[in-house]
Amino acid sequence: GGGGSAVVAAASSAEDTAGAASGEPAVGPVQPSSGAATSSSCVASAGDEADSTTEAAFAEALHAEIMADVEAMLTRKADSLWRRGQADLGRLQRQSSEVHETLAALRARQEALIAEQGQMRGALMELTGQLEFVATEMWEALRSRAAP
Repeated sequence: GGGGSAVVAAASSAEDTAGAASGEPAVGPVQPSSGAATSSSCVASAGDEADSTTEAAFAEALHAEIMADVEAMLTRKADSLWRRGQADLGRLQRQSSEVHETLAALRARQEALIAEQGQMRGALMELTGQLEFVATEMWEALRSRAAP
């Protein structure tokens, strides 16, 4: 009798090794079918329900944590984008103000140049009038000398 149980143990060990190598679950010794086996399978199914409830709770907690992390990251990104936008807006307002100041200075310079041009035109007209007078006087002087 003792030799037979060694053969069964060796065969069982070979099946376990083959099952593990193929990825299949190892099959333990076969238990006789009785009422005790049925009640233990009921306990196992209640344990499975508890395990699935625990897994569901874990999954829900993990989901909530991931969503909280994502929300926090999005909030940080939104805040960073808001601050950057505010800084850019301030920079654009400063540049706009500088452009307005430059335009105002250019307009003032243009008005001064227009006024100066008007004065120069007046001076040129006066000079032209004086030159015409001199030319007329010289013309008359030359005529009177040539007429004797």
